[in-house]
Amino acid sequence: MKTIKALALMASVFILVLGAAKGSWASPPLPDLTVTRIESVQQGLSCKLRITIANIGDGEIPQHEFMDIGVRVNNGSGNSNWGKLMLDAIDPARKLANPHSELTFIWDPPGHAHDNLLQGDNHIIVTVDCYRMLNESNETNNTLERTLTCRTLREGSVEKKSDVPHGRQIPVPALPDLTVVKVEEHFLCGLKITLANTGNGVLPPVAYDPSSNGVEIEVRNGTQRCSMMLRNADPMKKLSHPHSRLSFIWNPGGCAQKGLLPGKNRIKVTVDSSNMVVESNENNNSMERVISCPRYPTTPKQGASTRAYHAGTPLERRSSTSRRPLPPASLPDLTVTKIAKTPDCKIKITIANIGQGSLSPIDYDTGSGGVWLRMLNGNHNWGSMVLGQIDKQKKLLNPNGHITFIWKSNRRGCSKLLPGKNVIKVTIDTDNNVKESNENNNSLTKTLTCPLSPVKAIREPHKTPRKPLPREKVENFNKQKPVNQLKV
Repeated sequence: MKTIKALALMASVFILVLGAAKGSWASPPLPDLTVTRIESVQQGLSCKLRITIANIGDGEIPQHEFMDIGVRVNNGSGNSNWGKLMLDAIDPARKLANPHSELTFIWDPPGHAHDNLLQGDNHIIVTVDCYRMLNESNETNNTLERTLTCRTLREGSVEKKSDVPHGRQIPVPALPDLTVVKVEEHFLCGLKITLANTGNGVLPPVAYDPSSNGVEIEVRNGTQRCSMMLRNADPMKKLSHPHSRLSFIWNPGGCAQKGLLPGKNRIKVTVDSSNMVVESNENNNSMERVISCPRYPTTPKQGASTRAYHAGTPLERRSSTSRRPLPPASLPDLTVTKIAKTPDCKIKITIANIGQGSLSPIDYDTGSGGVWLRMLNGNHNWGSMVLGQIDKQKKLLNPNGHITFIWKSNRRGCSKLLPGKNVIKVTIDTDNNVKESNENNNSLTKTLTCPLSPVKAIREPHKTPRKPLPREKVENFNKQKPVNQLKV
């Protein structure tokens, strides 16, 4: 009986020890970042985006992983990327590093135009940990979608301020009004557009901001679409003044078709297609016209003046039977041409623009709107770099330009090769921000080997030359007896 009780006692002790060991072997709790709320907050004549992010997990976020977490906002209404921010910039106090914490902030990316909601409905998509850097207990709840409506006051109305004594009403300031006045043919099937600011207010600086998207001018020819920025069409900022007008020739960079096609063209021109500017009238931003492009002769007729030919006289238009070919598209083409190893196991990369076109200055934006370069080592993300930091002299801006640089990752410990074999993959223009003549040559993969134990050069010890003996010691040495005469 005593033996049975002893065995039972030993079994219970074994079970307790096994349970304690199992508890100690269990994996630590993980964090879980999620977007809990997306709201519209009206501030004056604009609507701001207010976002709430929470860590609903039981684990903490390590400090070295917190700096790699990104937050991205997309607006499905404008079909555009509204920028990315790193979590350590949004939450410098790192509140979300703690379990069961919450943070609410206003979306305001620096140097980015999309900090206000568009007039009307906005389909907002917010994603936290957009780079998938954090190991979470739930990887399926990082995104939240909401449709938000922005309805701000218009010119001529009044706004009641609750913080003003006696409820005094403040009139809304004058607003601009961008509109398309005229669309016509210009010189051998070119396109001439006339815009106007018919409002009583000035355009805000964001309309011409070079570090953001700014106001966009869109032209559609049937199913073809092309666009250019207002700052390129209006470098003197004529439309910034009320009751002003601007005429320019349509010449967008990076578009396959810059002029009219032979025959009938159904042209639709829209200014401020993304509703970047609050206007007194949002319903007059477009104009649609059908413009016919005749078939011009390829060479002037014999006896006809060059001036008459270039002017496109009606006689030459009617008598022409051949079609003048339009110039081919001139697009850039970014590609990674070389990946090499330096003697100290750093990574040297060469990038070239092998296309016939030039990059846009906005491609050098150091924010989310610029061109990014990303590296993988096997299946591991080794960080990214922006083109504005790599190519400060803008050598890739022009065709046939190339640069060579040493990789300096934004991730800790990812700027040098690991000992042994490294499968390095470098991709330029990861977000496809640039329209290129070839979209299939943006990546290059190469295997680089770093020695396991670098061999250091062995230097011979420095030998100090012997000093010559004094003359007296030499004479005394010569007077010594020979060795065979010495007594043993």
